[in-house]
Amino acid sequence: MDNQRHIWSIARGPLPRRRLLLLGALTVARSLAPLSALVGAGCSATSVRGTGPARGEHRGRPGGARRPERLVATDAAGSIEKSVGFYHIHTGERLRMVYWRHGQYVPGALREVDYLLRDYHTDEVKRIDPQMLDLLYAMRTLLDTNEPFQVLSGYRSPATNAELRRHDRAVAVHSLHMEGKAVDIRLPGRTLVGVRRAALAVQAGGVGYYPQKHFLHVDTGSVRSW
Repeated sequence: MDNQRHIWSIARGPLPRRRLLLLGALTVARSLAPLSALVGAGCSATSVRGTGPARGEHRGRPGGARRPERLVATDAAGSIEKSVGFYHIHTGERLRMVYWRHGQYVPGALREVDYLLRDYHTDEVKRIDPQMLDLLYAMRTLLDTNEPFQVLSGYRSPATNAELRRHDRAVAVHSLHMEGKAVDIRLPGRTLVGVRRAALAVQAGGVGYYPQKHFLHVDTGSVRSW
C-alpha cells in the first residue's frame, strides 16, 4: 500500500476514491490476467514486466527487456466503447472519436487518427499503431479527464526526423515516431508530472519526460523511461 500511495498522487492532488479502488484491484489483478483482458474489462492499466529502463527514445531494445503485451482491448460482451480526443497544436486540427466499439477497432476512426497524426511538415500519412490509442485511453481513464491530448508530434517521415536531429541531438536516429508508434503530448488540466506517472503506471511502452519543453513522449516500444 505504501507503494500505491507513492505512485498515485497524480495531477491535482489525490485521485477520487473510485480510482484508488480501481488501482488497488489492479495491483492484485495484474499478476493474474493479461493487460488485454484488464483493459477490455473496463480497467485501465496494469503492469507488464520489463527488466529495467533504458535512456533515450529508441536506441535498440533494453538489455534483456521484453516487448510488452499487446494493448488489445478485448471485451467479451462487446459493450465497451473507447474514445480519445486530440488537438494538434501545429495544425489547429481537432478530433474526438470512438475508436473501439463492439469488440473491435473502428476502421474509419483509425484512418482519421492516421491523418491527424500525420507528418505535418510533409503531409505524409502513415498508419498509427492502434495500441497507441489504447495507451492514451488508459492514461486518460486513470487521470479521470475527458480533455483532448495536445499533440506536438505524431508520425515523422525519415526526412523530417533527420532534419529535427540536425537541430536537436536528443532526437533519436531510429525514432519510433517514424514507425507511427510514438506521440509527444500534453494534457490540459493535468500536470506534466501527473501525466508522466499515469504513463509509467500503464507500463505499455516508453515514457520520455521533457519538463523544459513541457511535453511527454509516449510510445508502444519496449517498456522503459528517461
